[in-house]
Parts: sequence; structure tokens; C-alpha cells
Amino acid sequence: MVKLNETRASESRQANYKTTRRGLVAAAAVFAAMVSTRKAHAFSRPPWEGHPGGNCVLRGTHVLTPNGEIRVEDLAIGDHITTVDGTAKPIKWIGRRSSDRISRDTLPIKIARSALGHLVPHADLFVSPLHAFYIDGILVPARNLVNGRSIVQCSPADFDTVDYFHIELDGHDVMLTEGAPTETLLPDGNRAFDNWTEGVEFSGDTQPVQYAPRLPANGSAVIRSRLRSAVSPLIDIRQPGDGVWERIAERAETQIAA
Repeated sequence: MVKLNETRASESRQANYKTTRRGLVAAAAVFAAMVSTRKAHAFSRPPWEGHPGGNCVLRGTHVLTPNGEIRVEDLAIGDHITTVDGTAKPIKWIGRRSSDRISRDTLPIKIARSALGHLVPHADLFVSPLHAFYIDGILVPARNLVNGRSIVQCSPADFDTVDYFHIELDGHDVMLTEGAPTETLLPDGNRAFDNWTEGVEFSGDTQPVQYAPRLPANGSAVIRSRLRSAVSPLIDIRQPGDGVWERIAERAETQIAA
């Protein structure tokens, strides 16, 4: 009995150590990225202010429709896609943007197969840093999910140009891209796309209803989240979004160990 208690205590200490180390390493990585790029100020405002940005999926991404999965670039206004609740809804507009100005704010983030859950996504998925996933009732930008293992930001050497697309429905919603729940375009008047004047009359509504609460994606908020995770074995002050990252990061470590 004594040995069993000692074993459990040892396992608990090891788990706490891993939790603290994971959070501190992640916080340091975010801080290092901010310093190395000399763009710490960019993490305090949406990256489309003054240069390309926004929330999009990369060319070649498959979107679920009533007729099966179709590449986003092959969809058209009026086609129907299947939302996360199983409803088929018509596409109101599709934004397109191509850029050869590769930077931290435009480089895709790779969500590896099964990074979010078993076969979620069911293939590697590439999205812009601010494109959000619907997880545990909240919208979590891809940037917030980076763990250096199953979710990473791509290298500039991987791309000469990036071609992004985004789908707009009548309201903000959640679609399935490679099987993962990702947001549709938020119709807030910000259309940082090459074809922003094509095919739709804009309402001018700058305060649309979001599908769910969204986590802030600025660097300081991400660092605070990782630090809350790091100290959680001593004092648990974690917020809902912190648990999302912890679970996905732990899943990645377990998959590697296996």
C-alpha cells in the first residue's frame, strides 16, 4: 500500500512537472517569436491593419458540402456547404487573396492530421494564423493552438506565394474543412481580399453577431494563457481557452511517445 501511494505521488509530480514545463516552453517560444521578428506591436492589433492578413484557408482545402468534400477554390456563390450542425447553407460570397509577401502574419499554420482529435482534421489542414476553430464552445485562432508538434507555423521556404480563400454565409457560422470545425467569414465590413468589390453588395454592418466567443490572439494574451497553464499545479487560475491548448498539446506529446 505504501509503495502504491509512493508510485501515485511520483506520477503526480511527473505530471505536474510536464504541465509546468509545457507551459513555460510555450510561453518562451511566443515571446521569442515576438522579439525575433521585431513586430511585437503587431500582436496587439489585427494583422490586416497596414498589410495582408485576415482569416482564411489555403488553396486546396476541402470543404464539406451536401455533395461531399469540394476544394474551396472550386466552390462558387450559391453553392451549398454543410455547417457544423448538419445544415446545408448557401454561399453568399467567397473571398480570394494571393500574396508573395511572406511574413509571420501571412504564413499558414499547419494543423496535422488528428491534431484536434481522432481524424480531426482527417488530413493536414493549412489556415491563416487568425482563422479560428470552434472548440469547446469558443472560437480559438490557429495562432493560439501552436504547440511545435502537431500544430506549427510553416516556414517561408515552403511557399513562394500563398493563396487564401474564405467563405461567407448569411451569418457567421462554422463549416467543416478537412473535417475540422472552422469559422466562416465574419461579415464585419473588413474584406482584406483581392476581390473585395466582386459579387456582393455590402451592408456596412460592422458589428455582426459572432457564432461564439473568440479568444484574443495577440501575443501577450497567448503568453498569459501559457503561464496560467504553467502555474496550474500550484494555483489553478486557468480560463476555458487554456484547457483547449493544454489538451491538444498533451495529445501531441502522447502521439509522439507512442
